[in-house]
Amino acid sequence: MGTFSQALTYSAWTAIADGSTDGSFGIQLIQGDVAVFIGDTEPNIDEDQFMILSISGTRELSSTLGTDQLVYARATHDRDGTAEIRGFTAPAA
Repeated sequence: MGTFSQALTYSAWTAIADGSTDGSFGIQLIQGDVAVFIGDTEPNIDEDQFMILSISGTRELSSTLGTDQLVYARATHDRDGTAEIRGFTAPAA
């Protein structure tokens, strides 16, 4: 298991977890609003099928992953350019 802190920008999706090596993950919002995408390929920058973590709403997310699932995140606004999350990944069994 490993923990991390990750700054996110609005202009690019950042890889958070990969089901081929990670059996589960968890992320917690630190600042900004964050879009979270779970799928089998890297999303396009204009992808609109995602979940949102926000200071005024849901602030954390955790889940198990299938071997073909990938998790990506990015800031939802281009205000100061970044958002930040903390989290963990745990190896697949």
